[in-house]
Amino acid sequence: MQINLLSFNQSELCVELRPRPASNQSSNELEPLKLSVTWSHDDRFRLQVNEGTAGLAEDCMSGRRAELSAALQDVMQCYMGQFELLSEIQGLRSSFAIDWRPAQRLLVYLKSASLVCHLQVEEGYPGSGRARLLSVRRDGRAVDTSALKPHKAVLSLTDWLVFLCSSPLI
Repeated sequence: MQINLLSFNQSELCVELRPRPASNQSSNELEPLKLSVTWSHDDRFRLQVNEGTAGLAEDCMSGRRAELSAALQDVMQCYMGQFELLSEIQGLRSSFAIDWRPAQRLLVYLKSASLVCHLQVEEGYPGSGRARLLSVRRDGRAVDTSALKPHKAVLSLTDWLVFLCSSPLI
């Protein structure tokens, strides 16, 4: 893990955490996680995960200054635990019009100006959780997806987007 100090003053510290990619991974580096820590005169801190960085949901923790190290470790473990998911999403952004909503674990794919697909990503994906098609909407109305038959039972997010992109049924 590489840690870059972005700013520092008497009451706030801003850092950027960037995981070092494993040697077997391509140059597709994960977007850094930006955090800010503010502390008050009553020996308390507030840890904020900045919205939009790394694809994690914005989060905030607070507590006594002695608990800061444990809070930072929790955030880093969450970030690293979702490394594969966030790497896949970041890679998909270069080929598909998608939006990741981490708080809902929802990937929104805009196939066309009027056709929007929603994919639910279960906790633990890709190891123990699955990605599944939640809904398809054309001009705001639900589309019947019962005729959609993917070529395999369990699809990754990438498989789903390739399948939906090439499907003539939607």
